[in-house]
This record gives sequence, C-alpha cells and structure tokens, in this order.
Amino acid sequence: MPNKLAFGTSNYIKRIQYRLGVSYSDGYLDLKNTPISNAFISAGLGLPVGVGRFDDIAIINISAQYGKMGTISNNLLQEEYVRLVLGFTFNKRWFIKYKYD
Repeated sequence: MPNKLAFGTSNYIKRIQYRLGVSYSDGYLDLKNTPISNAFISAGLGLPVGVGRFDDIAIINISAQYGKMGTISNNLLQEEYVRLVLGFTFNKRWFIKYKYD
C-alpha cells in the first residue's frame, strides 16, 4: 500500500493494497508412485470502501491465480487452471466487543 494514512477521494489510488504471491505444494495424492504437485502464481488488489480511518474501513479483495496441477509422467494428466477470487473484509468498530457497559 503506497500510503496507509491517505484520506479522501483524491488519494484513493494511494490506499489500494497490491498483492503478489507464489505457492508450491507436493500435494497429498500419490498415483502410480508419482506425487501430484500443485504450483500457482497469484496477483490481487485490495480496494478500500469508504473514507474512514485506516483501522475502520471495509476492503473488497480481488485476485487471480494461474496454476498447474499434476504431471505428465507415468501417463498421468496435468491440469492448467485460472481461478478468480472475490472477498470482503469488514473492519468496522461494531464488530468489536466492548469491554465495559
């Protein structure tokens, strides 16, 4: 995020969160004595909703992943996939339990 403390509509671009990731796993499947692995790269954005304080805003998370699962050795299949993910994060104060009445 370029500037976490930027407020107002003119500074909206500075409050966007940028994400990039890489993942690899051996997986839990083993077919014909061959492990089925999964690897992908992902990129995403966190778009803030509202102009509240940085600890009191909601965020719409959008990401895309491209990956490969499987192997072509031992006459097995390899799958290429694209996954789009949409998520919401709510950090409003009304989710916080009060300590005193």
